[in-house]
Amino acid sequence: MPMLALGTALLFVSGLLTEPAGAQSLQSVTQKLEVISAGGAGGLEGAASATQALSATAGQGIAASTSASATQNLGAGYGHVRARPSAVLDFSARADVGTSSATLIFTTPGNDGGLGSLQPGTRYLVRVASYTAPDTFTPSGAQISVSTQGTSPGDAVGLAATGLIPNTTYFAQLWTEDAAGNGSFASDRSTFTTLAIAPTALATTFLNVFYTSATVAWAARPASPPDASSMTAEGYVVECSSQNFGVLGPDGVISSSRTLVVQASTLTVSAPSLVIDKTYYFRVGALNWAGAANYTTLGSTKTLFQAQIPAADDPPFPSVSSSAITAAWLRNGNLSQTAYRVDVSTASNFTGAVTSSTTYNLFASTAGLKANTTYWFRVDASSRGDTTPFYVFNATATLTPAPLPAAASVNAVWLTSASVVWLNGGNPVNL
Repeated sequence: MPMLALGTALLFVSGLLTEPAGAQSLQSVTQKLEVISAGGAGGLEGAASATQALSATAGQGIAASTSASATQNLGAGYGHVRARPSAVLDFSARADVGTSSATLIFTTPGNDGGLGSLQPGTRYLVRVASYTAPDTFTPSGAQISVSTQGTSPGDAVGLAATGLIPNTTYFAQLWTEDAAGNGSFASDRSTFTTLAIAPTALATTFLNVFYTSATVAWAARPASPPDASSMTAEGYVVECSSQNFGVLGPDGVISSSRTLVVQASTLTVSAPSLVIDKTYYFRVGALNWAGAANYTTLGSTKTLFQAQIPAADDPPFPSVSSSAITAAWLRNGNLSQTAYRVDVSTASNFTGAVTSSTTYNLFASTAGLKANTTYWFRVDASSRGDTTPFYVFNATATLTPAPLPAAASVNAVWLTSASVVWLNGGNPVNL
């Protein structure tokens, strides 16, 4: 057969995974190309100056385009037609990456552009590495080799990558290779970061608990990790929740605190402020390179109780007479069993004679006061051994006594007016 001078060749592969069982030929006006089995024989016929072309139905043949040049020759010989598995286009790591493992997920490709199912003997090859250079990411470096048996084009598939190092960023790529060694193009490259090892809890978790904050502790990481597979982290986050992070009811993180100091072992949670006398659940997470946390639960504690200073009700003095005054105040967040001490004095600094009383009510009535006299009131709150400062009311005065009727109250009566008299009833003479 004469030699054929060719130029640039562009090859589009399509067809079955295995070669056709027998030889077949496709004719054009100027050339003949035989598609053969592995054990058959055939050749290419045509003029040296002609453009050679071949096309076939999907899953059966091969399409090729050749052009002549003065420097390239194509000799006669065997022509083998093979199809390759299609490339995976959605290769990624599932969200639940662990400290030493990850699940790589993708959609199963078909054979030759999805035209057929993957054939027996086909494998998935996955390369996972924590670096991209000088590693060339080729199928020969794959650490994972799994049969495609039982999968069909379009299936969602997951492959487990194990033996990874904590707090490390990895890159992964996948190829599909059939029994004859025909491989797909590489998938898109996936990037993921393993979790840092969760912190270790201590016997004494809560160092300080206050009214609106708490300080927690955990075991510190070593200054120099003993090996590359263990105790590294990029920082820590401490979180608290009043509903145990959704276990007891719908509730997210109430308050949190974060540090990027790897050797830190304590944090105070205070923003936003915790509520007094309330149980909170705590957890501490070690942060990885991507900022994801791996948590250790620290248990629960209750913030300290603090009695709240009462506030004046509206009106603050709902009842005032010439000899008694009733003062009223608001609970202002105090417990129902809170005791209130009320002081009454004729001096604004509560010196001299002071009348005191204690009540669990939200009001106090003081009798036996002098008429037409200014008094000052103050009230504090006590509960569980905690007593607040006093709340001081604005001053108020008792009323003057009511006048008493005289023996003859009507002194005189005229056509358009009358004159009446009464007794002062103890009121000052200058009223």
